[in-house]
Amino acid sequence: MRIALFGATGGTGKAFITQALGAGHSITALVRDPSKLEDAGGITVVEGDARDPEAVARTLEGADAAVSTLGNFNREPNTEISDATQVIIEAMQASGPTRFIVVTTIGVGDSYRPLRSFLFKYLVIGLVAKNIWKDREVQETKIMGSGLDWTIARPGGLKNDPGTGQYQVIPGGGPQPKKISIAREDVADYCLKALSDDAVIKQAVCLFY
Repeated sequence: MRIALFGATGGTGKAFITQALGAGHSITALVRDPSKLEDAGGITVVEGDARDPEAVARTLEGADAAVSTLGNFNREPNTEISDATQVIIEAMQASGPTRFIVVTTIGVGDSYRPLRSFLFKYLVIGLVAKNIWKDREVQETKIMGSGLDWTIARPGGLKNDPGTGQYQVIPGGGPQPKKISIAREDVADYCLKALSDDAVIKQAVCLFY
C-alpha cells in the first residue's frame, strides 16, 4: 500500500514510518524541512506545507490511503491544523484516495465528557491549551462532514516509551480511567492496523493503557 503521510517529522509520524515500512508499505511524506526526516528506503519526500493545495496534491498522487499525525503546540488562537486538514480533505475529494486516518487528541468531541482528571479537563483543556483543543474540534467537524472513509484516533497523553501493543481502543464517548496515557509507537500501531479495518470507518476512538 502507498500511504500519503502528513506530520511525518513528529514523534508519532516517525513511529508510523518505521512500522509502515517494516510492514512492506511505501510512504510519500509531506514535510516543511526534509532535514528532519531520516533518509530511509521506501519514502518519497515532498517539501512543502500542508496548507498548500499543490504540495498536498503531489503528496496524495498515487496513494491508496492518507494518514495525518499533524500536531500543533501553539497556544495562541489559530486554525493551523483545521486549515491544513481542510486542504487535505479537498484534495482527497477531488482525486482520491478516500481512506483517511487522523490522529487528534482525547478530550475532543464526545470524549470530553468522560474525562475524569480534573486538572486535565479544566486546567489544560479549559484554560492553558484551550486554543489547541478548539482547533481540534473544528478539525474533527471537517473530517466527519467530508464524506471520506475516515477514522479518528484520539490518544491520551503521549509518551516516548516503547510501544507495548497492549492498549485499549474504546468508542469516542466511552468510559475512561482517571489516568490516560499511551506511547506514540502504539498510536502508530493503531493507525497502521486501522488502514485495513473497515469496521472503524467513520468511527472516532480513544486510545490509552
